[in-house]
Amino acid sequence: MKGNGFRALAVALLLALVAIPMTGCFREVLYGNWDLQYTSKVDGSDESKPPFSVVMTLMDDGTVLLYGSPFGTFTRDRDNFTLTIAGDDGEEETYMTGGWEVNGSNLIIYPDGQDLRYVFAKVAANTEAPAE
Repeated sequence: MKGNGFRALAVALLLALVAIPMTGCFREVLYGNWDLQYTSKVDGSDESKPPFSVVMTLMDDGTVLLYGSPFGTFTRDRDNFTLTIAGDDGEEETYMTGGWEVNGSNLIIYPDGQDLRYVFAKVAANTEAPAE
């Protein structure tokens, strides 16, 4: 019995050592280029496509780019975020708070206090020079 308890503890420690770094790597997929695919209610009903393309880039320093231009900053605490943008007077204001998750190649944002979700698809950065 003593040997089985030791083995179980060893397996639990091994799993913890593997899971902790993987969780950190998983969070890294948050950074990059995202294209808004649709919005819907949290339960998935009432899906609506955006009237025009919305492309944002999330940088690992917390900068949010919209169409390649600085838009605001974000901070995150586990699966929660705060988006801050400059107000009309130039002062930074909290624009949105909520939760987020990465599901496959999609980033899903759940704004606080709303029965709404934004579903973004990951897009590769264009590294090719434009054709002349």
